[in-house]
Amino acid sequence: MGEWKRKREERAEQRRIEEEKARQKRIKQLSDFEKGKLPKLSVKNVSVVFKKNEIVHRAERTNLYEPRSVRNYGGGSIRIAKGIRLHAGQAESHLENRQIDSGSLILTSQRLVFVGGLRTTSIDLRKIFNIIPFEDGFQINREGKNRPESFSSEDSEVWAASIKGAIKNLKGKRDSKEKTTSEDDTDKHDEEMIVDIE
Repeated sequence: MGEWKRKREERAEQRRIEEEKARQKRIKQLSDFEKGKLPKLSVKNVSVVFKKNEIVHRAERTNLYEPRSVRNYGGGSIRIAKGIRLHAGQAESHLENRQIDSGSLILTSQRLVFVGGLRTTSIDLRKIFNIIPFEDGFQINREGKNRPESFSSEDSEVWAASIKGAIKNLKGKRDSKEKTTSEDDTDKHDEEMIVDIE
């Protein structure tokens, strides 16, 4: 009986060690993503026009959610006399996240692209000023749009860290371009290529 208990404790300790290693690996991965060390992916099955030198870092099937106003009405009427009724009521409104569309979400080195059945959106990374990860997705706020956009995700922390890293990389490129004077302004227009995304 003592041998069985010792083996069980050893297995439990081994599980704790493996879980701690996995946790440390995830923390390092998220830190690397936030620093701009992002993977380069090749993707298929959804047509998207990419700009020259645009790199795909992440892609996933997702749902797009946006807040919508929902109104609740309540009240009634009371008969005071024949043909005379007193009406009283109340209406209130609140915002509720509603699913707008389903599709693919693609993070590139320059933008966040949602390609859905009803809506396609291309968000310049420089316009994003807030990213909030949730358990089952994340929300972004961007310049020029009053209401936030939310996306479902299997790993919202990775998405948030990847978006932050891509923004950091983009700002770093812009800052280095501002420091050096451009000697070759002949390539003003980006070439475009079509890539299929899964």
